[in-house]
Amino acid sequence: MVASSRLGLLQGAVEPALKGNSALDKFQHIVISEHALLGSVKDMLTKKTMFPKAKRRVQNIDHAFSDRDIKLHLAIAPQAECLTSLLSDDDIQLGRLNGAFPVHSWADLVRRIRDACPRANVIIWDFEKPDEIERSFFSSLLDVGDDLLDDRTEHELLGKACEQLKSAKLLSKIVQIDEELQTRMDAQYELDLDAIATMPNVVLKRS
Repeated sequence: MVASSRLGLLQGAVEPALKGNSALDKFQHIVISEHALLGSVKDMLTKKTMFPKAKRRVQNIDHAFSDRDIKLHLAIAPQAECLTSLLSDDDIQLGRLNGAFPVHSWADLVRRIRDACPRANVIIWDFEKPDEIERSFFSSLLDVGDDLLDDRTEHELLGKACEQLKSAKLLSKIVQIDEELQTRMDAQYELDLDAIATMPNVVLKRS
């Protein structure tokens, strides 16, 4: 199931098609996948708070599936790589990228997500090295063992996964950001990982 901006999951009203729909009862697992579920890409690093609407949107998920157990998977990557990816998008204007540019915290976002849906199992995936973790990520998301992913599924999933992150790693060799900003972002990412690793009711996966 793919969420979109037209669904109540993102707009504050729960879709009747989701709430109490007996057609979903036959499924043991329902996977909702949407890269902008917490907010648009530009809301990641350009707002005063990273994904300012995240709390409401997670609460909408909680409401829509109040009769089911919920696992929330969030893949994160170094802020500098995310910024590089944004720089490659001609539709996003970031202004001056210098030492004054704000450095947002993934740990703060994770706390807001956890607090918005305390009953959920929150799993954070460190995608600093996507090639080393994407297989485990998809296995966990689909609730199957690594060895149960058939060749076709594995090829389809892993072949197209994390294209933006992988491109960002290549772009970082071409698109240079302020050295001080890069240092601050890299330091914040390490602080975030340390903070997330010690959060109650949150699991950090690094490989």
